[in-house]
This record gives sequence, C-alpha cells and structure tokens, in this order.
Amino acid sequence: MRHIHRMSTKNTLPTSIEQLPNEIFFEIFGYFHLRELFKSAYGLNSRINFMIQSMKSMNHTVQYNDTDDVQLLPTFSKKIARLTIIKSDIVDLAVFSNLKSLTLKYPSSVQLKSIHPQNFPLLEILHIYACKFQRNVR
Repeated sequence: MRHIHRMSTKNTLPTSIEQLPNEIFFEIFGYFHLRELFKSAYGLNSRINFMIQSMKSMNHTVQYNDTDDVQLLPTFSKKIARLTIIKSDIVDLAVFSNLKSLTLKYPSSVQLKSIHPQNFPLLEILHIYACKFQRNVR
C-alpha cells in the first residue's frame, strides 16, 4: 500500500504581504528614509504603524526647513540614527541623542555650537559641508 504524504501547512509560503513576519518588514523598512516610510506605509494598518513606531534605527533627511520633514522630528527624534540636515536652521540638534551619523550641509552657527560629545554619545560619523567659521576678534 502506498503512503501519500501531505505537505504540512507549516511549510506553506505566505499568500499576502500581511502574513510576512515582522522581521521581514523591519528589514525592508530599514532601506527607507523616515519620510518615505511614513508616506508610503504609515496608516495602512495598526500592525505596520506599530512596527514603524518601534523601529530603533531610522534614517532621516531635513531639507530647506521642509515642513513635512520637520513635523516628523518630535515623534521620531529618539529613533533616528542617521540624520542629514541640508540648510535647515530650525532643526534643534539637542533632541537627537541616539545619532550614529550626522551630516550637516550649510549648518547654522547654533547647530555647529551644539556639536559636543556629551550631546551625541553614540555618534560615529560626522560630516560638515560648506560652513563659515567666524573668528572672535578681541
């Protein structure tokens, strides 16, 4: 008598994106900047919203005081690990204590003065482009 082996349901592949494990979503989300991720995925469902909010290492860019970029900062500032600021003088760097990488293009003098090891204990990479240093003449 022949035995017929049935495939276990445990070995079947997901049939929709919602069935993917969280780890896959986190891997995919890691390739997006915060603004892209927020505009494309946030609000789809509560599970994806929760995963985005629980991410620990996000990338973000703020350009020219863009309100969409700036509005995300209060909610996600502690989760941003890589930040690029391009000519955006309204961004307060003091709220980004978890930064590992900071790129400033045309920074304000206030932003430059806030760069100290105690403000950024995890910072590994710092790039500063096109800034003017003024000497204090006494």
